[in-house]
Amino acid sequence: MPAYRFARRPAYDFIELPPGLVDDMARNPPCAVVFGTLAQRGQTTRRSLARLLRALPRGVWTVFDVNLRRGFAPPDLLRRCLRRSRIVKLNEDEARRLGERLWGRPLPDDQLVRRLRREFGVGIVLLTRGAAGVSVYADGRRHNLAGRRVRVIDTVGAGDAFTAAFLAHFLRTGNAVEAARRGNLLGAWVAGRPGAVPPLDNAIRATLT
Repeated sequence: MPAYRFARRPAYDFIELPPGLVDDMARNPPCAVVFGTLAQRGQTTRRSLARLLRALPRGVWTVFDVNLRRGFAPPDLLRRCLRRSRIVKLNEDEARRLGERLWGRPLPDDQLVRRLRREFGVGIVLLTRGAAGVSVYADGRRHNLAGRRVRVIDTVGAGDAFTAAFLAHFLRTGNAVEAARRGNLLGAWVAGRPGAVPPLDNAIRATLT
């Protein structure tokens, strides 16, 4: 598993909302907003994101990519993020740690998802399992999608690639299961190449469209 070191007082701890942005987003809302936990260790960014999420009109897909990093993500922040989320994406390790931080122990996957739905109103949960694929919890059901075989070179960026491909398809079609298949495809493709953002070739572009 990759390990990360983070600089003290990085710029993303101090993100401020430009004047008028909240009003502009209320008038011309985006289709989706994706957010995580790490940048919110800075109070400035945390307040900015909370203000932005409160201002979003109903119907915007709020996507919480849990993305836990060691040393941050206190339970109160996790609860606030979950309350603002319509879609939650996390991996198996994050699912275990989320259970520990919110309920004192790891929970079986189905039980964890039930609690996310019941206590926070989350609609869709995407639980990625690396080579084993992904479980999509949507419409009251769990859909298990197998992973794609790939010679792994660099897993950094694969999770973000999954989320990007998922949203690109889901926002067009509303089909969470097929969108997760596209996410699996792009995530595996990225893991099989060096670097977190390898340039897309025509073959992968054609497969995703």
